[in-house]
Amino acid sequence: MGRTIVDAHRLRFDKKRLSATLVDPGGSAVEKPVEIRTHPLTGRSCRITFARSEEKEAGTARLPEPPPAASDTDSCPFCRPQVLERTPRFPPDLISEGRLIKGESILFPNLYPYGRYSAVSLFD
Repeated sequence: MGRTIVDAHRLRFDKKRLSATLVDPGGSAVEKPVEIRTHPLTGRSCRITFARSEEKEAGTARLPEPPPAASDTDSCPFCRPQVLERTPRFPPDLISEGRLIKGESILFPNLYPYGRYSAVSLFD
């Protein structure tokens, strides 16, 4: 059975860079770079999310503790009214209201995007 040995110093991943634009919870427009890398031999790809590795965004030094009971929603960043204060918004040119809200459901951009348009949705 034959085996092919590839010199790792010459093997180059195909890289495609893109960025997601969002408005952070503080109201500043930010660009979040994402890189898609494809292995030249296998064709498999992965996404590198640089924002997650930096974790310098306000409020992300650590995740909040889960509430002790389902009825204790005061510290939950995804519960109302905190969700409207602590989650990012889409740029106005994409979604003028910043978030999509239908009834009690809400869609907002992912603070750690995996693509140009990456969102989180909460359903009630």
